[in-house]
Amino acid sequence: MSTSTTVRRRYGRVAVGVLLVALGGRATAPKREEPVRLVWPPPPLRARVEFVRSIVSDENLGRDTTFSQDLFAFLAGDKPAPNRIIEPMGLAISDDGQRLYVSDFARLQVFVFDFGQKTLTEIGEDQKLARPVGLALDAQEQLYVVEQEKRGVSVFDRQGKRVRFFTHPSVERPTGIALDRERGKIYLADTAHTKSDKHTIKIFNMAGELVGDVTVTLKAVYTDTHIYLLAQWPDKTETVEQHPYTFDGQKWGKPEEPLEDRFAIQWNISAAGFERKGCAVLCHTGTRYPDKKPRMHTNAPGEFTDEWHWKAARSNPMGYVDDKYLDSTVDPKDDEVAHHADGGTRVYKGNKMKDGAPEFVWKGTPGKPPAVDAAKAGLFLMSVDAAPYGPTNPLTGKPWAKGDKVPVAILQEPTGSNADIRAVGRWINGVWALEMSRALNPGANAVKGGKKIDVVFEPGETYHFGVSVFDNAEAMEHSFSDVLTLVFR
Repeated sequence: MSTSTTVRRRYGRVAVGVLLVALGGRATAPKREEPVRLVWPPPPLRARVEFVRSIVSDENLGRDTTFSQDLFAFLAGDKPAPNRIIEPMGLAISDDGQRLYVSDFARLQVFVFDFGQKTLTEIGEDQKLARPVGLALDAQEQLYVVEQEKRGVSVFDRQGKRVRFFTHPSVERPTGIALDRERGKIYLADTAHTKSDKHTIKIFNMAGELVGDVTVTLKAVYTDTHIYLLAQWPDKTETVEQHPYTFDGQKWGKPEEPLEDRFAIQWNISAAGFERKGCAVLCHTGTRYPDKKPRMHTNAPGEFTDEWHWKAARSNPMGYVDDKYLDSTVDPKDDEVAHHADGGTRVYKGNKMKDGAPEFVWKGTPGKPPAVDAAKAGLFLMSVDAAPYGPTNPLTGKPWAKGDKVPVAILQEPTGSNADIRAVGRWINGVWALEMSRALNPGANAVKGGKKIDVVFEPGETYHFGVSVFDNAEAMEHSFSDVLTLVFR
């Protein structure tokens, strides 16, 4: 075993000699140099970041300290203040811009610079923190501190008192942290170890409970003609609505939540790298696109995956999986353009807004969709029950009232290749159980426009796939697996 140690020199002294040479002739006043702007990127590009001031101790609260001032003090041999920052790792700024929080990995503290009061306080002065790194603030300005040696996060109130600590056994080496105040999510970067490739983002709710990791149990059997899969996973709540149109008493709107529970499988057909990285080769962050939305697509023309997408609100009631395929299409204005429906009629279509209201509602008492209980029929709108919007709610026989809802999707019986995968999902006592079946070989449905869009299962062959679970979540908030393998024996 070999180890390596990095030694940091925290402070040093540089001897600077100045040689004055007397020159003949008239002395002239030196030309005043314009201050240098430190910006990134440099001209002629438009500056996006500009250096304003440096802050290293409480001495900087009463004056603006420039980089050059600190540099000359350092070169002159000035000793650092006893409460000077040594090894800053994370920072956070209060919403009003008056307080700056800086974690110090070496001093085992968090410095709080209050520019309005011109004071400096220290969190961890009495009881040192366990290697503080990332910082974040919530709406109440509670401070979330990643304590790396504790493998978790401590939360402090405005007075610097520790109010709680949370972690999870799966956390190895946490570093960064970010809060999504609107959705109530905490994102913790876990860099594992230097020789590990298990670098992950773990998602917690505001109560400190891990919500990003889900254990999925998969079972598969097959006959001469069909394959049958059973997927089971825990979910505390059954969500079978997809942000339905909601009436607030004056107008209709579409809230961001609830979001239906979903389960997806990506079967590799020809995507390069899938055998090693699974679905990770298909997921792309939004930084490269103008709308900043994440996207999912293959990475080259001619690469495809077969996408089985079960949706608790939009496909399950009719007893199907939304059968799709994924290719490399990218459109800066459309984040879903790489997802294509198989041939035929899809299991649902959109119920659009028209003249400020849902275009379609029920024409009377809603019928029961094939795969759900009759008690839940009012949560869904089937095409056979759809009628144009009117002033009266067909479910109550009264004018639309505050809180009334209308589904955003109209369910229908699929046809063609879109009807290949039958499915029934049941939520019982906090667990989803999803049964799916499909022909081993969909025949002509496996090809569309000369492209192979459906995986064809053959005994003796090996197939690579990945699964994703969406718990009231959209886009990149889902949980997904490493690459998985199905072997036919």
